Amino acid sequence: MSRFLIFAFFTLGILSVIFGFLFNEDLSSGGAEYDFNITLEAVKNLSNFSFENFSEQTRHFPLHYILLSIPYYFFNDVYTIRTIYLIFSSLLPIFVYLNLNYILNFDKRNALLITTSILFLPFFRSSSMWANAHLTAIIFFLIGNLFYLKGLKEKKIYKYLNLFFLSLATYSVQTYVIFYIFYLFYYYRNSTLKDFINLFIFCIFLSVPGLIFILSGIGERAVYGLAFSKNIS
Repeated sequence: MSRFLIFAFFTLGILSVIFGFLFNEDLSSGGAEYDFNITLEAVKNLSNFSFENFSEQTRHFPLHYILLSIPYYFFNDVYTIRTIYLIFSSLLPIFVYLNLNYILNFDKRNALLITTSILFLPFFRSSSMWANAHLTAIIFFLIGNLFYLKGLKEKKIYKYLNLFFLSLATYSVQTYVIFYIFYLFYYYRNSTLKDFINLFIFCIFLSVPGLIFILSGIGERAVYGLAFSKNIS
């Protein structure tokens, strides 16, 4: 595919997302908008430095809502925080593209075409327009995975950045904690014992805020209120 067609496809995707946002599009059949409105009270309370009724408004860990509460504190406007989040959501296609360039050795135009296709996915569109926690978690996960890929051949610091951004994904949607098994297993097999112990201690340090959140009772529903599927995959 020529560069012009890829550019036209990319431009069409960007414009369609902008117009969809202006017209309050929700391709999740109203689910994304509903979730946003339900959890908005948690955002408002957090903007006042309060966790009041947090466990009744969401089953997720609080990082996503804390991030939304910052612009709400300054602007006190729902449309503004949705606009800021829409801009933040542009990180998803960017980091998908960067991850693809590390994983697959093929023409950059093909990677750009795959990346641009994300702009048309119902999940991305509804989640970006209605500030969904799952999209925040995926973005942090992709950033962390990029550092994992870079750390395969480069500096040790990338391993710590990988685990740090995975913690941000986990503190947005707690089920992402499962990926620690994969990364730590790899580091266990490919690092010295001393390096692995340091990484493991770092993981324990990252888990402290979550343990405090759960033990305080605020995040109890985030752990015990989850519904688990019998479909392991």
